[in-house]
Amino acid sequence: FSVTVNDGIYDGEIANDILYIVGTFGTVGGNSRIGVAAVNLTNGSVLSLNPSTAWSFGQFCQNSDSVYIAAAANTIYRYNILTQAAEPLGFTFSGNVSSIACDDDQIFLGGIGSLTINGTPMGALVKINLPGNTVDAWNPQPNSVVRDLIISSGILYVVG
Repeated sequence: FSVTVNDGIYDGEIANDILYIVGTFGTVGGNSRIGVAAVNLTNGSVLSLNPSTAWSFGQFCQNSDSVYIAAAANTIYRYNILTQAAEPLGFTFSGNVSSIACDDDQIFLGGIGSLTINGTPMGALVKINLPGNTVDAWNPQPNSVVRDLIISSGILYVVG
């Protein structure tokens, strides 16, 4: 199968045979999807994920039951893989999120320059606790650029 996207794709994540993409597109497979979409890799169908928000330049991460999306819309969304329900986590951010990493207990956001969460300056690396969706006071104060984040075997690796 082939799925047509009418503009750029900037990031993607695969979970349970579903491809999640974010970019500057407005349609995916002929369906209106403003910057975020999910495509079933088994049959090519475009799934219902459609936050209807202008995105672009977003980042994804996944844990055992969800895909998290942080993008230019300045909101973090949780998309439940099993129920296919999307919900905002209740955070707004400003600044340039350059990377995101997560596991079942936490989400990390890396930025180019300082990030602000719900109006509070946080530096270039932010931790959000799951469940509960609380911003952690942890602040390792890396230099002003976090280019990539990787969690492996419970260890967070930060690339500056």
